[in-house]
Amino acid sequence: MQAIGSSPSTSTALFRPAQFAERHRSAGWTEAALRWLIFTAHDNGLGAAGAIIRQGRRVFIDEEKFFVWLRSARAPTDHRRAEKSAQPAR
Repeated sequence: MQAIGSSPSTSTALFRPAQFAERHRSAGWTEAALRWLIFTAHDNGLGAAGAIIRQGRRVFIDEEKFFVWLRSARAPTDHRRAEKSAQPAR
């Protein structure tokens, strides 16, 4: 598996989702989970963080920017689940 550099002057590692999942399998990242994050990148801030690079139909993940985003991202609250747990038992 070989990283794809964006330019000779930078050391940014770009990976296809399958490559990224294989590289970070021990951390629990699956290709399906990554593809969902990519699909919702506009809503979850991953796209704004610059971690997703699209070239035609190809999608690449900038490894460094992905982990910067992950460290700074807050998990969205599932309000439906919170509402159900807040209701008294009948």
